[in-house]
Amino acid sequence: MNDDFLPLKGRSKAKISFDYELKVVRKSVKKVNVKRLHSQIKKQKEFTNFNFENIKTPTVLTADAISFEMDFINGKNFIQFAEDSNISTINNHIENILKYLNDIKKTKIQTSLNFMDSVHDKLKKLNTQNKHPEINKFILKSSLENDLNIESTYCHGDFSLSNIIFKESEIFLIDFLDPFFNSYYLDIVKLRQDVLHHWLFKVNNYSSIKCDIVTKKINDALSFEFKDEISSIEFQILEIMNFLRIEPYTREDVEKKYLMEAINKIFNNIRL
Repeated sequence: MNDDFLPLKGRSKAKISFDYELKVVRKSVKKVNVKRLHSQIKKQKEFTNFNFENIKTPTVLTADAISFEMDFINGKNFIQFAEDSNISTINNHIENILKYLNDIKKTKIQTSLNFMDSVHDKLKKLNTQNKHPEINKFILKSSLENDLNIESTYCHGDFSLSNIIFKESEIFLIDFLDPFFNSYYLDIVKLRQDVLHHWLFKVNNYSSIKCDIVTKKINDALSFEFKDEISSIEFQILEIMNFLRIEPYTREDVEKKYLMEAINKIFNNIRL
């Protein structure tokens, strides 16, 4: 495959430009998305303070009202990584991912936000009561019948495969996000969005046996390492809400159809 880093398609409305000579990436947004951009810059800068083993982020070089520049990391996107890497390298990076998730699990955040209050607020913003009344009713009913809560911890916020750059023995994270509730649960949810539900491959119209093998290895590792979290009602609610959050950004009919299939699959599993 191509040796130079190639960004994968996502649903960001930002404009990304590369200066390969100066080794700089510039990200800019329209004024309506400035608040999100500034939160991303702040979170990316703060990430360098954690000093996670083999997990880094490009250094933010400059920032202004509607854009920022960061170091260009000439690594591999997930598809390049999966297609080109040997089993030893793949296993090492799976261990890096698991260690990162276990590290942020221990990185508690003091917050006045309650988990289910945050869920209810997000459901309202997504207009779930009108768009998906059955799902909305089920989540509200579950919150009344169960003492649902998870601790707030640090998280990337959008820990999908499209926001990971693989470079030799290290992983670089990009496109941080302030979610409606900070928890390592959400980073696991975002990763499963691609390794279990294969959203990345649907958006990029790509499939291969090698990618299927690697994503299955990652999903199996997550399922074993975080089996208690993944089996919880709280996690299942976050998983379905993740796809509900993506819904407004889907553009093509094939994506909308696949998204609804994923939402219905998760919802049917929750009710079993």
